[in-house]
Amino acid sequence: ADFMSRVPPSGNVPHFRSKVSELVRMKYFYEINSQESWMALLLQMVKVFSCDKIMDLHRCTLPDGGRSVGTESCTPIIAYLPSNVYSWAEIVILQWVNVVFRSHRTTIKSNQESCQGMEIAFRYVTKFDGEDMFDGLVPAVLLAAYAPFLMDDALSSLYLQPETVEQRTHNANCVVSACQTLDLDDYLQASEIVYPNPVPTLLFLVNLYRLLPRFCKA
Repeated sequence: ADFMSRVPPSGNVPHFRSKVSELVRMKYFYEINSQESWMALLLQMVKVFSCDKIMDLHRCTLPDGGRSVGTESCTPIIAYLPSNVYSWAEIVILQWVNVVFRSHRTTIKSNQESCQGMEIAFRYVTKFDGEDMFDGLVPAVLLAAYAPFLMDDALSSLYLQPETVEQRTHNANCVVSACQTLDLDDYLQASEIVYPNPVPTLLFLVNLYRLLPRFCKA
């Protein structure tokens, strides 16, 4: 009798099944959203502690030697940032990226037949995701600027003006190969470059900021 009291009347069975399906979907989406929320929180915590290292280092030697990027040289980038949501350490990273990219993008050559006579187009890098980063050219220029020998090997076949996902993925694989050649840890996977998430991308750039100067000539 108790069991029968829980079974809906036959006329309400479709409605009952719909409610059950809705509860299952809600539980599924709750679990997904919960995992994403906790992951976002953990990444933000890692970001805070990683960016603290930038403020400790304060300065980063540029690949041309002599000049450095420090907090006092970061004012120009503020003019073209879309908002003031970045911490000072993130602005230091963006300033470093822009200085190196601007001065070394034209040194990258490619053995791709379709890229003969081309050069990497100028851009301002104002964020850690989206079109600023998804073609792999920005990290490729950073790596090549400090380790020019990579242009003869891992970075020799870049698409300098990629137009398709396949070409961007190829560039991303070249960046991964270059990081492995330099024995860098905590590098991004190709898919994370093509479809960038701002926090992992920032952590990757922080790692490059810390480690690449060691490849500069004394």
